[in-house]
Amino acid sequence: MKETLGSTPPTRRQWRRTLRRGLFWPTVGLAAAALAYALDQRALASAIGMSPIAVGVVLGLVPLPALGVGLRALARALRLRGASELAAAVAAYLAERLPGDYVVLSHYAPRDDAAAEVAVVIVGPPGVIVVEPRGETGEVICYQDHWYRKTSQTRSRALYDSPSKRAQWNATRVRSDIATGGFLNTRIEGVVVFTRAKIGDVSSSSVPVLAGMDAALSYLTRSDPRVETSPERTRALADALVGPIRLAVAS
Repeated sequence: MKETLGSTPPTRRQWRRTLRRGLFWPTVGLAAAALAYALDQRALASAIGMSPIAVGVVLGLVPLPALGVGLRALARALRLRGASELAAAVAAYLAERLPGDYVVLSHYAPRDDAAAEVAVVIVGPPGVIVVEPRGETGEVICYQDHWYRKTSQTRSRALYDSPSKRAQWNATRVRSDIATGGFLNTRIEGVVVFTRAKIGDVSSSSVPVLAGMDAALSYLTRSDPRVETSPERTRALADALVGPIRLAVAS
């Protein structure tokens, strides 16, 4: 039986912390607004030499910074939650369909102490594949690792980050962990998988880009004679990342 490994997702913990922060700051802002309007604005205006209207305008601006911080945090929390759920769904899909000599790691936390996790890592006969899943819709295009989603024939909107750069960075982080385990020459690559989007011109992406889970499954199970492979090597590579596990080996 193939192993599917993962712990409490760091991204899930991160989006929950971000959500709490997003809820905290609007509360502070509303409390500040309530306090401001509870003041005797005429007495305050007289004391500081301003008109009551000016004082009202200034007090009305008091909660805006806190509300702005809170809204940005809420938007980021929703984005992190979506990324966490997508990573879990992609890992589950691949774990059900990949052959038994593969290991699927979800929400992998590299040892570099960076806050960002690696969504999905696949260890198998082709080597180590770092998967960056993305859930955008519509048509996506790439120009030298800068990504856009087409909103019309003439207009495009930039993605909030570059999936190819992230896949490349995460592959570097996983490579460092693998090297620490003694596998200096292991082939490790990053790929981007768009689960819903249509792929436009992505020829300038620095990593392979795949459209849909069927394409991802085909790519992961491809044979490559340049890659040294055996069930024992796959097990050792997985051990280097997460510690001893057991793999089923067909007799």
